[in-house]
Amino acid sequence: MAWLRLLGHVEDQTVLKRKGVTYSQLAEKLASIGVDEKEVSIRNKLSRGKFTASFVLQCLSAISASSISIS
Repeated sequence: MAWLRLLGHVEDQTVLKRKGVTYSQLAEKLASIGVDEKEVSIRNKLSRGKFTASFVLQCLSAISASSISIS
C-alpha cells in the first residue's frame, strides 16, 4: 500500500503540479499518445490511489517528464 501512495505522490503531487498540467490537459495529452482516459477517470484514479504502474508511465510520457524524484 505504501508503494501505491508513493506512485500517487510521484504522479499527482509532484510531477503534474511542477509541470502545471491539469487533469483535463493530462487527458488530452494521453489521448495524443493513444491512451483513452477521461478527466473524471484520471481524477478518480489519483484520488483513490488505485492505478497501475503502466498508467503512471503513460502519464509521465504524455507530459514529457524527463525526471522524477521519489523521496
